[in-house]
Amino acid sequence: MRTYRIQCKMPFAVFSCLSQQPVCLTYGLQVRLFLLPEGLHLIRSIIKDFKCNEDDNQSQFNREDDRKMKKKRLIIVDGMPGSGKSTSASMIAQQLATWGKESRCVLEQEDNNPLLLTDFNWAEFQHEEQQDKFIALLEAKFRKFVDERLQGSPDLTIIESVLFQDAINCAHHSGMNRDKLHKFTASLQQILAPLEPVLVYFYQVNPEAQWRYICNIRGNEWGPVSLHTDEDFREAGELWGSSQAFVRSVVDEWQIPKLIIENTSYDWDRYTREMKEFVYGNLVK
Repeated sequence: MRTYRIQCKMPFAVFSCLSQQPVCLTYGLQVRLFLLPEGLHLIRSIIKDFKCNEDDNQSQFNREDDRKMKKKRLIIVDGMPGSGKSTSASMIAQQLATWGKESRCVLEQEDNNPLLLTDFNWAEFQHEEQQDKFIALLEAKFRKFVDERLQGSPDLTIIESVLFQDAINCAHHSGMNRDKLHKFTASLQQILAPLEPVLVYFYQVNPEAQWRYICNIRGNEWGPVSLHTDEDFREAGELWGSSQAFVRSVVDEWQIPKLIIENTSYDWDRYTREMKEFVYGNLVK
C-alpha cells in the first residue's frame, strides 16, 4: 500500500476499485489517500476528472463575475415636449461622471439618432399597412440599439424622448388603435429588457398649462410646434392630455424602477435632487 497526497478545493469521495467502498472523504485542502497498487489507475482518473471539473467551475464563476461587473444598464428620460427631458438627461450624465461612472447620453436632437425614424410617411398612417411598417421599423431600430449597447461601452446609456414621446405618443396621435398600441408598447419594453432599464418620467398634470409655459420660454414656434391662439393651446392640451393618459397607464404597469415627477410647481431644485437620488440608489450605490 502506498500513500499519495493531493490538493483540492472541494470535498469529494474516493472509492476503491476492488471494494467500491470510500477510502477517504475530505473537507479540507489536503487529502492523504491510502491505496493498493491496483487502485492507482482509478484514483489518477478521478483526480484528473476532478481537476477538469474544478477548472470548468472556476471559469464559470469568473464569467459570471465578469457579467455582473460589466452589466449594461439603460436610463430612460421621457415625457411630453418641453418637460425638461434633454436638460435632465444631460444633468444625469454629468452627475454620473462626478460619481466616476462613464455613460453614453443619446439626446433626441443628436445627429443620426439611432432610435428615431426620419422621412416616415405619416400622411398615410391611418392605413394598417403603414402602421405595421412603422412598428417593424422601430422594433428593428430598438433591437439593433440594444445589441450594440450590450456589446459596446460604456456600461450606462441614457436616452430621452424616443420611447414614449416620439414613438408611443405620436402613434396615439396618428390614430393607432389602443390594442395595437398596447402590443407595440409591450414589444418595445421587452426589447429593452436586457438593458434592465430605469425610468424617469415627467407627468404634466395640466398639459395645456405646460404648453403655455414652454411656449412662453421658447416662443410660439419651435421644431414642429406652432401654437398662437387660445384655441391652438386648448387643442394641444387635449391631444397630449389624451396620449399622456395612455402612456401614464403603461408607465404605472411597467415593472421597472421608476421615478414619476408630477410637474405642478416647476420646482427644479427638488426635481434635480430627486433624480440624483433615484439614479444613485438604482445604478451607483
